[in-house]
Amino acid sequence: RAVLHVVDTGIEIPMDDIKDRWGDIDNTTLMTLLAENEERTGRIARHIAKLRKEGRVVIAFSQRLAQLDLFIQAMRDLGFDPGRIDGRVPPKERNRILETHGLTVAITRTAKLGLDRRDKALNTAVFLLPERTELTILQAIGRAQRADKPAHLYAYRDKNPVCRRKIQAVIDLCRHEGWVLVKEKLKEAQ
Repeated sequence: RAVLHVVDTGIEIPMDDIKDRWGDIDNTTLMTLLAENEERTGRIARHIAKLRKEGRVVIAFSQRLAQLDLFIQAMRDLGFDPGRIDGRVPPKERNRILETHGLTVAITRTAKLGLDRRDKALNTAVFLLPERTELTILQAIGRAQRADKPAHLYAYRDKNPVCRRKIQAVIDLCRHEGWVLVKEKLKEAQ
């Protein structure tokens, strides 16, 4: 069985910061603010470093190239050298990168492209930004379910009603699929 970990980051993006001039929620602005938030990225990077030290083989997905860059730098600052998969990486190279790194960061749409490790060691998928597209969630966790151990999916939840709704959609999907739900808080969020 798969395990969904909902991890509270403690990061708050005020609603007024994500409204357009008509007062409507601008999802693009929200994702940009989350992706570019260095404190949030640092907290998540420290959490993923802990997962790596526990022996997990991790693929971390983001919808934003800028966030991949920021996250890779945060992981390097912690002594890790993650692989990177985005649209510029030829398809034949993607699995090689995945197989030679214990931590790989990838643009979210690559979850749909058949990323696999022959050794079946990949056991953890992470969404660096809230994701609620059912197909993307299932394909991402499918990458980790090929392992001999239970697959783990980490979704980071921020203090914002829009983020909470997106993560609730993930929780609902995972409950429907029969996954185990674990709620956590990052140390800095307590």
